[in-house]
Amino acid sequence: SSSASSAAASAAAAGLTGDMEFHSETYYQAKLADFFYCKAFAEASRFQGGVFPRALHELPYHQRLSQVADSTLVVVRVRPFTERELSLSCARVIRMNGPTTIFKNPVTAHEQAFTYNYSFWSHDHKKGVFVSQAHVFNILGAAVLQHLFDGENACMLAYGQTGSGKTHTMFGGKEDKGIIPRLLTEVFRRLQGSRGTSTSYEFSGSMMEIYGHEVRDLLNKGQKGLRIRRNQEGETFVEGMSAMSLADDETLTRFLGVGMANRTVAATDMNSESSRAHTVLMLTLKQTRLNKDPRTGKTMETVLVSKVNLVDLAGSE
Repeated sequence: SSSASSAAASAAAAGLTGDMEFHSETYYQAKLADFFYCKAFAEASRFQGGVFPRALHELPYHQRLSQVADSTLVVVRVRPFTERELSLSCARVIRMNGPTTIFKNPVTAHEQAFTYNYSFWSHDHKKGVFVSQAHVFNILGAAVLQHLFDGENACMLAYGQTGSGKTHTMFGGKEDKGIIPRLLTEVFRRLQGSRGTSTSYEFSGSMMEIYGHEVRDLLNKGQKGLRIRRNQEGETFVEGMSAMSLADDETLTRFLGVGMANRTVAATDMNSESSRAHTVLMLTLKQTRLNKDPRTGKTMETVLVSKVNLVDLAGSE
C-alpha cells in the first residue's frame, strides 16, 4: 500500500532500517508468545545454529531493565485489499521476507527493500506467513503487558494513511479483537490469578482525543479544551482528565464503548468511518506489595506504578 511505502521511506530517512536477513520460516519457528522483546533479535550471533534468545520475561529483572532501556521498535503491517481497491483491480506492489519489506515500482519494476524489527504479512493466506490479530498481540501486545506488570512505562502507536488498518490493529472488531481489548482481557486474567497474594492492584484507564489543537476527554463528552501540564516530578498529565476504575469485564465494555462512541469520525474516500483525530488510551496499574523485613520482622509496603499509552493516530495525510 502507498501508506506502507511512505512509512518505509520515512523510516529509512530516519535511519531506522537495519541489516537483519533471515527467512520467515526460521523467523516464526519459535513460539509467538516468546517474542517479548525484539531488540535481542538484532544480535546476529543469537541466530547461529537456530538458537533463539530467551524471552524477556524469563530473564532476571535487572537484565530486563538493561535490555529495555531506550528501545524503539518499528513494525510494518500490510492489510488485505479493500472492496474499493478490488473493484479498481489494484495491483499488489509489496512483498515480505522475514522482517524485510520489499516495494516494487509498478512502472519501472524497480524494487527497494527496508528491514524493520518486524514485517507482518496480513494481506492474504497465499503468500508468506499470515499474521493474524492474535499473532500481532502475542508478539507486540504481550511485551507491553509485561512492561506494565514489571512497573515499566511503555507506549505503542499506530501510524499510517487513512484506511491503512490502524484502528483495526489497535481496536479490531467484535469477532476479531485488536491489541487493546486483548491486552485489557489479559490484564484482568492476571489480576484474577493474583488474588490471595501479598500484592493488591488498582487498575484504571482514561481515553482522550487530540482534534486539531484541542484535547478532549472521551469518557466525559462535555470536557473539551483540556490542558497538558507537567508536575514537579517531571511527569506529563492532562489536567481535568477523568479516569475509570477497570475491575471486570462489565467496566471494560463500558470503558471502551463510551470512549469509542465519542470519537470524532468522518467519511473519506478511503474509509466510510475514518477517525479524524488522534485517539489516546492511557492505562495505569498501581501495585502495592507487602513484604516482611527478615531482619526486623516488620511489614514493609512497596508501591509500584506503571503507565501505558496506546495511540491510534489520525490518518497521516
